[in-house]
Amino acid sequence: MATKIPVTKYFRPFVPPLPPGTKISNDLYWDVYIYRPLCRLWERVGVYLYNRVINRFEIGVRDKAYNARIHGPYCPWRYYGTKKDTKLMDVKLCDLPAWFSRRDKSIGGIANAAVKSFYRFEHYYFDHYLINLPRFFLRFVLFGYLLGIILFYDEIPASVAEYHW
Repeated sequence: MATKIPVTKYFRPFVPPLPPGTKISNDLYWDVYIYRPLCRLWERVGVYLYNRVINRFEIGVRDKAYNARIHGPYCPWRYYGTKKDTKLMDVKLCDLPAWFSRRDKSIGGIANAAVKSFYRFEHYYFDHYLINLPRFFLRFVLFGYLLGIILFYDEIPASVAEYHW
């Protein structure tokens, strides 16, 4: 077998070296010189993106005012600040710019507000000890809809929606 120069020579320093005396067969060649470096590259890109991009936005991080000794178990829908602000529906029109100026307008702040809103909705409407009617009704309707599509998929005529795009 002639000496081959690997295509991924640039990525070779990231891969741990092979034990001395290892003979490279054709199968091992693909594994050593192509699959391993590309997998390692994919892993390093993911770590880089998490550390340098995603982690900087502080998405999903607990509130800075949260203290486990004071507040107990962490609830993602609860506000842990020292002073509660007025609700948007209670703000007068003249105070609206000041109310918006107190909000966190960074990407992380917007994402954390969306996550907090989702958890608040989930807690109020779906997260109860006993089953409640909205959750039961929503699951029943979605299950029936999906079951109807699965069972009658072949019988749904395409000509009905031919010109309705």
